[in-house]
Amino acid sequence: MHLLPQDPADELVFEFCEQWLACLAAGDYAAARAMLVEDGFIPWTAEMIEEEIGGSVTSPATAAGDPGLARLEADPDDDDVSGAVHPRYPFAVYWFGDGPARNGALGWVHLDYPIDGRWSHLASDFHIVVRGELLGLDLERIEEM
Repeated sequence: MHLLPQDPADELVFEFCEQWLACLAAGDYAAARAMLVEDGFIPWTAEMIEEEIGGSVTSPATAAGDPGLARLEADPDDDDVSGAVHPRYPFAVYWFGDGPARNGALGWVHLDYPIDGRWSHLASDFHIVVRGELLGLDLERIEEM
């Protein structure tokens, strides 16, 4: 399981995104699954992740097309959510300003997938959840956005 400190720098969250995509680009769906919390809301398996991705994930460094970073910016007037967007890739981390959600999530991570060398509309959201003294990531969904 990939764990983060209680108050992670945005860069640490973005490193998770890059490592997640690296596992998928290598076709190592079991390693990607191992990055998630063990007791997530959806009991993801490596096979489920592979089926949902359905394409050839490539490195974000080589992905072509407009990643549309501006659409991921948190609304600066929203007192309930703050966030940050990766400077080059469509990865974003958002934090709830008013405490955990009903499911215990402190925030969420969004990432778009580079499929067959281009940024796609396929995306995932991961809940950021407490695991002991650390934070883990719970894959909420993989879907066309």
